[in-house]
Amino acid sequence: MKQLHAKSLTRQQRLKIWTIESGFDSTELSRLSGISKQSIHHMLNRLDSIPPRFHDLCLQCGIPADLIPPATRPKADLLRENQELRARIAYLEGRSGSAQSSPQAQAS
Repeated sequence: MKQLHAKSLTRQQRLKIWTIESGFDSTELSRLSGISKQSIHHMLNRLDSIPPRFHDLCLQCGIPADLIPPATRPKADLLRENQELRARIAYLEGRSGSAQSSPQAQAS
């Protein structure tokens, strides 16, 4: 693949070119993951992110990292981040609410 054209291609197009040029066969990836070849194609070409375990298997099978969708973050991490953001928003709203209240309300 010529470098000049590589910049204008999507990740999916670059993946397709790489599979053709490298002779990659998803049989081994299918066997290791227990996922059908059709589902592998769907995950690599249609999804915005993939499970971390599958992402690691793709790397082990030789697929370049820049051609694989990013790994999803664990749900516990996402929930913790959401809680922290909500707490920060509540804190900031509380600070702005007390700063905007009248001096009479603060005195009472």
